[in-house]
Amino acid sequence: MPDSTQVIYLTIVALILLWLMYTLYRVKVYRFYRPGCFACRASQGEWAKFKHMCRFRRIKVVDVDMSKQTDETRELAAKMGVVGVPHVVAVYNDGARIAYDGQRTADRYLNWVQQR
Repeated sequence: MPDSTQVIYLTIVALILLWLMYTLYRVKVYRFYRPGCFACRASQGEWAKFKHMCRFRRIKVVDVDMSKQTDETRELAAKMGVVGVPHVVAVYNDGARIAYDGQRTADRYLNWVQQR
């Protein structure tokens, strides 16, 4: 039977591994939207499903509200080539950026992100 020191050690190692699993993403997916945009509101349900599907897949999903014009949102939008909303972009660890241009369904989003 392991002693208390070994149990504490194994618990710490397990927590560190879990932390790494959740912080080391393979891809970040940005969705640029405006709350007043009809297309953004229409796709919100599928986007929520997609976010839920990504929880354990090393995919980080980031929502960027373009109605909040901060320096950070303007800079990020310019970097990602956003000209209208909704706009979805995947940024992979190797620096590749790919804009999404397809049906706005959770399954399609997930297939698109995982193709690479």
